[in-house]
Amino acid sequence: MAAADMRTQQKAYAVFDAIISFDTRLAICDRLMSLEDIDEIEATMWAQLSAKLSKSYRKRHELAHFSAKFDDTGDTCIGITPFFNWTKFATRTDKVLTVLDIRERSKKFIDLHMAVGWFKDRAFFRHAGSPLPDQPEPALVPLIRALAIQRIEAKKHQSPPSLE
Repeated sequence: MAAADMRTQQKAYAVFDAIISFDTRLAICDRLMSLEDIDEIEATMWAQLSAKLSKSYRKRHELAHFSAKFDDTGDTCIGITPFFNWTKFATRTDKVLTVLDIRERSKKFIDLHMAVGWFKDRAFFRHAGSPLPDQPEPALVPLIRALAIQRIEAKKHQSPPSLE
């Protein structure tokens, strides 16, 4: 990579890092992926991953804004209550996330992170003009690919809307 390319890349990283909003960052990534020279399957895979990222971000947000939930004795924390408020408490409609729930979400976030890295690496090698490295895919990538292929096949079998 030429020095000028590296400076341009560093500027792009600096601009991206200055953006705090997850939705804005995801919109930028979506736009960049729409400009990539990739096949229909990979484009559909990205669209699905983008939707999963957005949905998971909302679940991550619950982990950032919570109150601790204790047992009836008040001695043992049994989990966390996202977005605690007194109405939920009084009506006993507050959701409690246990340690197992949090671990499960953590695994999903890591899986998403690894899948985003896979897309990023592929874009990097495409732009560098290098062959794609032969490396194992993150666990989520084959699942997203299978769903993308199903979605593409389902579209092919849908009848076009009637003009009548």
